Formats: sequence, structure tokens, C-alpha cells
Amino acid sequence: MDSVERYKKRKLKREQILNSTTIDTQYNQEEVNALLYAKVDTSLIEQTSKIMDEHYKFDHDFFVSRDEAKEFLDQFKKDFNQERFNKLIQDCKNDVIKNITIPFGLGGVVASFDKRGGNVDTIHNVRQDIY
Repeated sequence: MDSVERYKKRKLKREQILNSTTIDTQYNQEEVNALLYAKVDTSLIEQTSKIMDEHYKFDHDFFVSRDEAKEFLDQFKKDFNQERFNKLIQDCKNDVIKNITIPFGLGGVVASFDKRGGNVDTIHNVRQDIY
């Protein structure tokens, strides 16, 4: 199934859901009125707010200004982009070396610059004091 067919199926399903009348629109007007005209227990709200304030003691040092948040996000974005750029450069470097060495048969020459024993400590290398 290609992406156009999947899109058409999703669109059809979405229209079916939006047009369906399965949502129960029946409600009891008396219950709605009881909720609308009920008295608000302000003492309960104040008590709950007090408990929340005591539990989550907000220190003024905790709050961050809009400028500080923007500065942090800008620095984070810059660092993230720099890390991605460095990874891209390293990947390009590896691809260039691979694309040059393989066709010209220079794999052995390039491999000679690798560290002795490679990145793996095998039993054979350890017995020969190669780490």
C-alpha cells in the first residue's frame, strides 16, 4: 500500500469519526442547573491552596525570568547545532577516507596508522602484551 492510499484511508476514517453521531449529547438539564447554580466552597479552595503552597514552597530563586529562559534555550540550540555539525563533519571525513582508500587499494596504508591491536583486547593480543 503506497502513501497516497494510506492518506486516503486516514482521511476517510477521520471524516467518519467527525461525522459520527456516537457522541452522546443527551444530558439532564436539572443536573446542569444544579452545577451551574451551586455555591462555591471558598474555604475549601483556600484550604487547598494553603496546603499546596506549603507542600510546594516556591522560593524566589526558583523562578526564571523570560530573558534567562530565552538565553538558556538559545545556548542549548547553539550547542546542539554545534554537536550535530561536528558529527556531520566527522561522518564526512570518514566517508571521504573510505571512498578514497577502497578504490585505490590503500586500506593497508591507512590501517597502519590505526593503533596497534585495534579497539578490541582479544585473548591473542593480551597474551602478546598488545592492548
